[in-house]
Amino acid sequence: MTNRKFGLGILTIMLVFGIMVIGCGTINNKTDNETGNVPGTGGTFILNNIPAAYEGKYAILGASRGRLELLGFVSIDTISGYPNAAPISNGSVSLPMWTLARGSTTRYSGNHNVELIVSIIDSVIYSAGHNDMSQIRNMLMFESVSFSNGNATRSANDGTWVNLVQ
Repeated sequence: MTNRKFGLGILTIMLVFGIMVIGCGTINNKTDNETGNVPGTGGTFILNNIPAAYEGKYAILGASRGRLELLGFVSIDTISGYPNAAPISNGSVSLPMWTLARGSTTRYSGNHNVELIVSIIDSVIYSAGHNDMSQIRNMLMFESVSFSNGNATRSANDGTWVNLVQ
């Protein structure tokens, strides 16, 4: 249990740090030999069976495996430079997948098995800074999610919910 908590804690820190770096970085369409990404392609993570209590909220995600860091968000807000989260609607959310490498993000289209956290927030723009989890209300953790061509689907029933708001 300690290893699981440690791994998911590291993943949470990576998510917060990764989102902060995105705000300062760029989005590019270069092929990344490390992840196998191809310009113009990219996958999506779909989470379904989300409880009705989260209807109208927003979601972002972070995932990792070794040096591979994945992020799920819709786009970067052109004014603030922060990522736009995806809306939760009808018990589902669809998150375009990105990989973070060398200070920029590229659409992810690889085949990897990763640890993954979906974070639930109240607003469309995730603007929290490094080590600041104040915007995150709840997290849904998955120990193992397999992506194929950058795509994966999971049920909220299969993850572990963590409530960060008292």
